[in-house]
Amino acid sequence: MGAIASRLFSLHLDMLNIAIKSGRGTWPCETAATCEGKVRTPRDGANMTDAMGPNNAGLLTWNISQRISSARDQAREARLLVEDAEERRSKHSTTMRGLLGEIEDAAATVDATWERILAVVSDQDPDLIEPTESGVSVIHSRGSNPELVQKIETVWAEDQGVARVSELSEQLQRLADDGDER
Repeated sequence: MGAIASRLFSLHLDMLNIAIKSGRGTWPCETAATCEGKVRTPRDGANMTDAMGPNNAGLLTWNISQRISSARDQAREARLLVEDAEERRSKHSTTMRGLLGEIEDAAATVDATWERILAVVSDQDPDLIEPTESGVSVIHSRGSNPELVQKIETVWAEDQGVARVSELSEQLQRLADDGDER
């Protein structure tokens, strides 16, 4: 079984290095990427590795948004844990309620940080932010933008909210797992 898995992995690696063929011609593997059978190329004519590189503001903000979304989810889950503990009359419910307040405060700082990041992007180029009908904003990269990336990273580095939400959520979970009742 190990030999078969090894061979399949080897075939998969070989496939990653072949040129991509489409109705628009053949694209070298470093200048195009596929998504559900469609060939995508960077809008600015750079190769795909540059578009996904360290100076890509769109990719950076997407990664930050995922961390922020996770912190928001943790805050919602924390509320449910506290409500459950209060229903069960857990001996930790008062402590858990206090932790929930701290988690919600930290989540609020995360939201404020996201608003600051959107303001930085908008100040640089308002056309980079595209609101959608669902209320989610898409932030385009338009290629390498080291200056914008540096500004975003400066704002993000000041935020301690995501780490604080995670830390407090772990404490809350430990109390919930204790499960003792009054």
